[in-house]
Amino acid sequence: MAGKSLPMNILKQLLLKLQQGQSKKQMARELGISRNTLKHYLA
Repeated sequence: MAGKSLPMNILKQLLLKLQQGQSKKQMARELGISRNTLKHYLA
């Protein structure tokens, strides 16, 4: 996935799950992305 960005719908889902207080591990699993990718977008 290097060099690519996440689709907008995935980013929206990520933000919603973050607001709901889900763990990073759970969010990554449900969105089908790695925890490192998730950490990159949350930084």
